[in-house]
This record gives sequence, C-alpha cells and structure tokens, in this order.
Amino acid sequence: MAQSDKKSTPMTWMKLASLTVLCLALVAGAGCKQLTPQNELGIIKARGELRVLIRNNATCYYEGPMGFAGFEYELAKAFADYLGVKLVCVVTHNFKQMIPSLLRGEADLITAGFTVTEQRRRKVAFGPAYMEVQQQVVGRMGGPSPDKVDDLIGHPLWVNAGTSYEERLRQLKQQYPGLSWMPVSGYETEEIL
Repeated sequence: MAQSDKKSTPMTWMKLASLTVLCLALVAGAGCKQLTPQNELGIIKARGELRVLIRNNATCYYEGPMGFAGFEYELAKAFADYLGVKLVCVVTHNFKQMIPSLLRGEADLITAGFTVTEQRRRKVAFGPAYMEVQQQVVGRMGGPSPDKVDDLIGHPLWVNAGTSYEERLRQLKQQYPGLSWMPVSGYETEEIL
C-alpha cells in the first residue's frame, strides 16, 4: 500500500470535524422550518447555493490579500463545495436579527461563532459544538482590574445587543441589581475593545 504524501495536521482534522458539524447543523436546522432534512437539502441543491448568515470580522469572514477567508467562511465554503453548490455569504452585524433572519428563510444556516444559549435553543436547533469559548471581561490597560462581579458595578460596560454576553449580564443582574451595561448594535467585538 502506498502512503499519501499529504500529512494530516491538527487544522485539517479540525476543519473536517467542523465540516461534519456544519452538515449536522444543516440537518438539525432544517427542523426549525418544519422541513425534512432531505427536503431542505433538496431545496439548497435545486437553488444551487448555500446561504449562510455570517459576521465580517477577523475570525469569521473577511477579505484578505488572497480573497475571502476566515475560519467560519472556510467551514461554510467546504460545506458548500461538498454539496456541489455556490456559497452565498449574507453578512450581518446585528446579532438580534440573525435568528429572525434564519427563520424568515433569508439564509439556510448561521455560521458566525454563535453561542448556544437556552433562549436561542428554544427558537432554533443547533448542531454539535466544535469550539468552546469562555466569556471574559476586558478592560483598558492601567484601569481597574475586576476580580469578581461586584467589581463591575459602577463601571461602564459595553456589549453587543442580543449577544450571549448580554444574556449572561441579564442573568447576573438578578444577583447583582446594581450591575448595568450599555447594549450597542452594529459593532464587532474588536471594535468595542
């Protein structure tokens, strides 16, 4: 048996695993519209395009010197190629509108580093997780360094409206009534920083 000249890298395996997750997400998401997975897949193939809601930022999707790139873009592109259809990226900066846009049929799936929350899970189906992140508080260098939630009270907090960050702050506010924040729209996380 001849061995392949190509070496498997951790990134290759991550992309393959993530592609599998996208496939499962599409099948799971099809239930949200009361279509069978075969029917939803048939619609995508007949249309000849896979429409994905995506964010324009350094990790999801951006135009680089070699064309479009970004982790989420690469996954969606590989999935579209696998299906034999064209990828259409529907760029959005408004987290609050992503699920309503999906439910209105403006896209086939969301690929935007979207965090699974109970509130979101009640509205749409999620595929298996392919990445785990932890929420962090980031502040100005030289400014106060909070060690606990109490330390955030009285300090200005900005978060994107409709994000899992805002949902978490709402949960914390039940225990810490003095906690407040400014929800903003139209900014990527990097811009808020």
